[in-house]
Amino acid sequence: MAIIVSEYDGDVQLDGYNMYSMLKAQSKGLHFVTMLMKGNHNYFNRNIEKNDSWMSRHKNVEDQLTREQQESFLSNYAAGFFNSVLLGNQNGFIHANSPQPNKMYGFDVITMYRTDKSIELADVTTTDDFQAENVEMEATIDSWFFKLDKVLIDTVTSGIEPFNTRPLINVKWTNRNSRIVLSPKEKDFKRYEALTLNIVIDSADELNKKDVSQQFSVELKDTNGNICRVVLPENLNALSYTPGEMDYTPLEDMVLSFWSTTSPISCINLPLGEFKNLDLEHIESISLIFDKTDSGSIFIDSITLQ
Repeated sequence: MAIIVSEYDGDVQLDGYNMYSMLKAQSKGLHFVTMLMKGNHNYFNRNIEKNDSWMSRHKNVEDQLTREQQESFLSNYAAGFFNSVLLGNQNGFIHANSPQPNKMYGFDVITMYRTDKSIELADVTTTDDFQAENVEMEATIDSWFFKLDKVLIDTVTSGIEPFNTRPLINVKWTNRNSRIVLSPKEKDFKRYEALTLNIVIDSADELNKKDVSQQFSVELKDTNGNICRVVLPENLNALSYTPGEMDYTPLEDMVLSFWSTTSPISCINLPLGEFKNLDLEHIESISLIFDKTDSGSIFIDSITLQ
């Protein structure tokens, strides 16, 4: 199953992400969700002439894609999906043995995917699985329901339980080479193809520079002490700043504060073949090393093998 979501969606407000969460929880197999950046909901349907982008949470949509561009993307995406899942031709589509795409068919995207082999390496309802070195770290919750919500950004949650809450680990750093270290629940990585980080930066936090993507390194260490570090590329859409501003709304006897635009989770996919000279059957730790920027704040949704 593959779902396309549009960044400037003014119609169903990125609800495809909730569909993805429900599919992931209730069925096995290949699941994909891709956000077409600068696209809107209605331009995928010739029966709907109305441009819904003005109803989205984005103030400036002057750079939105044309209907013809979105139809081109949809045609290529559908062909790529069927070639991948039915014919085994994965070139050009999302798969475990390739880093997540920044662009697909010439257009900017963010993506998430899950295979039937996917397992989670950490419990994100608590920080117990992590060690912090010069970072602030806490377990928190994003929720559709304001009384449960503890974060300023909206990562897209549902009004349907249990999808109305999303546990997250928030990590903040103010010094280079700060890090978090995870002792993974599964030590044998050899049976898998990729390490996948599902994360989003906290655009509401001033530790992240406006309109600048984050960047850091990922390090694996085996039980023999061998270490391999992979530096994430610059300007990843998956680590990009979500344009917006702080907004406020009165409710009952309080004022709710929130980031004005939605910030969906996206994946950073690291094929395990990129980690050289390691005993992948005996991995001791995974480290996220914040060595490329002076400060930042991210939310971790999950860390998985697939």
